[in-house]
Amino acid sequence: MEALRVMDAIDRRGSFAAAADELGRVPSALSYTMQKLEEELDVVLFDRSGHRTKFTNVGRMLLERGRVLLEAADKLTTDAEALARGWETHLTIVAEALIPTELLFPLVEKLAEKANTQISLVTKVLTGA
Repeated sequence: MEALRVMDAIDRRGSFAAAADELGRVPSALSYTMQKLEEELDVVLFDRSGHRTKFTNVGRMLLERGRVLLEAADKLTTDAEALARGWETHLTIVAEALIPTELLFPLVEKLAEKANTQISLVTKVLTGA
């Protein structure tokens, strides 16, 4: 995951030096991390022939798919922290079909300000017995 975070920072910041600054590391440490990954995978991730380092097609593909993993890892961490604080990660609210759903929107917005909970609003015709 660390190598994917390094690749992401290099792409977003445009250089090893700027990425190193963002990550609180020295550029040579990032270069070492990338060279080690290239050796482990037996691929070339960067085209180093020009003035600026650019991703190869393989590097770009690894970065794009790696970002999916980074987002999933971040969501996992966020969800775990929310659960630890007592928040649910998903909440389904079922309302009587006669009640306008728009009335629930302000309440959902207030919840969104406090928690990262996914909300599903469902309307049903409820019958009493």
